[in-house]
Amino acid sequence: MTERGIYTREEIFSQPDTWAASLERIGHEAAVLEDIYRTGHYDQILLTGCGSPYYAALALAPLAAQLTHIPARAMPGSEVFHYPELSFAPGKKVMMVVLSRSGETTELLRACEAFKANQEGDIITISCCPNHPLTKQGTINLLLPEAHETSLAQTRALSSLYLATLALICLWSGRKDLLEAMQKLPAVGQSLLDRYSEQAVKLGEDPRFSRFYFLGSGPRYGLACELSLKMKETSLAHSEPFHVLEYRHGRCFAGTAGDPGPQRPGARR
Repeated sequence: MTERGIYTREEIFSQPDTWAASLERIGHEAAVLEDIYRTGHYDQILLTGCGSPYYAALALAPLAAQLTHIPARAMPGSEVFHYPELSFAPGKKVMMVVLSRSGETTELLRACEAFKANQEGDIITISCCPNHPLTKQGTINLLLPEAHETSLAQTRALSSLYLATLALICLWSGRKDLLEAMQKLPAVGQSLLDRYSEQAVKLGEDPRFSRFYFLGSGPRYGLACELSLKMKETSLAHSEPFHVLEYRHGRCFAGTAGDPGPQRPGARR
């Protein structure tokens, strides 16, 4: 009988290696990726995915806008094909970046069809499974096969998709300094796993914790959404994400000095 959680643990602890492999693959394609962006003269970047990859897109869009200085947004794949007129800037040239672990998600395939039918621009797909339908949809199709997973809950696939797309954005914005700094992430990630894995096990086994809230603003809000989803998927615990001050619904400063104001019943932060 297979030990419960063995695949997820292996996928979590293998992340530093998959990050290194993913960054290396982006490096091999750097010239082509820089060229398409330089010659494309895009007016908008649209990042799309479904489930966890959508939350990665939600986290990456603010960074894309900040670094490239052109409008960028994230949309779920289903919204792109249901509402193409609301997804793309009318009359503008768009770069659509499609993130997927499996490379066969129906909503993303339909999103690519809607883009080609309604919009001028290019598609870059980033996925983890060779020879799946999405790998034929883009102007450029990037593969991260080392990040493919067995578990239902995405861990190394999601973090590798996020990291590869961030490297792509750094290439487009000419931020070679950030790209160089990202090369240190596998070692840093390994250090954190080594240092905190036992503490994480103890917290996970503590019955006092049953409700979880993940807070993040700006580019971290998408990460908060993903962490909340991961908590639900892996532990079936109650979990919700919030923008930092939205957790208090605008009442963050309602109390007097030294008084935090009303608390959510049973909440732990």
